[in-house]
Amino acid sequence: MLGVYHSNVWTTDPAVKNGGGVRQMDFLWVRWLEKEPGYRYDFHQARLPKVGCVEFSDDYAFGSFDPKHVIRGCHLIPAFHGGRTSALLPDGAQ
Repeated sequence: MLGVYHSNVWTTDPAVKNGGGVRQMDFLWVRWLEKEPGYRYDFHQARLPKVGCVEFSDDYAFGSFDPKHVIRGCHLIPAFHGGRTSALLPDGAQ
């Protein structure tokens, strides 16, 4: 998760419950993760799956969604021994 935002939005959409007008909308801005390609894991090898950030050039690398859809958390253990990279989000990438 990159941030939690609150915005006042105005709508005239008839599908909106209790009519239109100005309402507060909460949303989360996130950087999506995916499974590490080519990494082998299983219970018998005592290896957990690895995840990493989706490449910035992917149309779905970043996104937003309603906080009410967050149902649980998880704990990720960084693998610092794998080194660092700027390939997934180069300096100055927009």
